[in-house]
Amino acid sequence: MEFGVHIPVIVSGSDVPRMRDLVAYGVAAEQLGYRSIATSDHVVARSGWLDGPSILAAIGGATEHLELITAVLLPVVRHPAAVAQTFGSLDSMTGGRVILGVGAGAVEHDYAVTGIPWAERWARLDESIDFMRTLWGEDEPYFDGRFYHANGVGPKPRPARAGGPPIWIGSWGSAAGLRRVARLGDGWIASGFNITPERFTAARQTLAAERAKLGKSNALPNALASVFTYISDDPDESRRVATDILAPALGRDPDELLRLALLGTSEQCAARLAAYAEAGVQRVLIWPAADHLTQIERFAEQVVPLLNRSTGLH
Repeated sequence: MEFGVHIPVIVSGSDVPRMRDLVAYGVAAEQLGYRSIATSDHVVARSGWLDGPSILAAIGGATEHLELITAVLLPVVRHPAAVAQTFGSLDSMTGGRVILGVGAGAVEHDYAVTGIPWAERWARLDESIDFMRTLWGEDEPYFDGRFYHANGVGPKPRPARAGGPPIWIGSWGSAAGLRRVARLGDGWIASGFNITPERFTAARQTLAAERAKLGKSNALPNALASVFTYISDDPDESRRVATDILAPALGRDPDELLRLALLGTSEQCAARLAAYAEAGVQRVLIWPAADHLTQIERFAEQVVPLLNRSTGLH
């Protein structure tokens, strides 16, 4: 099992972090041995929400090996041509370190504010994936879809990798979502606050069956994203984080978050991760709920060694 960290893009009130502090967070993650850094995406949100792609670009310029992941980005509301330009350029400038995770999103406000019909989100998402691959893969791209069109001119510079960055698709594990991953995805991103190890196991089996129907290999990488994390020996502190920080930002029940998130002692967090490892999760993207730098240090220095000792993982 490998680990990455989320950028702390949720902002409460007027306390906006400085870009240099977010870049320092990314540099620290690389130094601590994390493989990747990730951001999720909203145009408008329940709380304040920083623009993830701009932070990824800044961190990409200050690191050497850290993979830059969107978990997930909304290409429909950002427009896939703009996404292809932004992430094709970022992939080129960082020597091929981008993984573009995409999804339709779960918040209708993102669509209302950009004037895109909510009912079209899935059809547009499917077409946007094909469209971006066409823009990245051809010198003179031509595409005539229902929603998107190209007439021989595409974004440049081209990505570092032929055909562009791998496109991983976010799905909470629904049948339709897993069929989409099987059909269009270079990888699968599951949601850490919506899927249990048991549900992940079942979804992974469904995904393998869907891939087999299409004559595709079952060797599809996966990640568990938005794994909200707070390591503490004080159970009251874990409940405070769930109740006062995560529940208002996410609109979720605190008790549900306590069951799904990595909130608790190092030993409790390692045990939960071991269950996900047994279910077949390959990469976990932790998202510190508070005290971000301290938490990624604590996770790397306390939780990962415990997990390795208990499971034999490396």
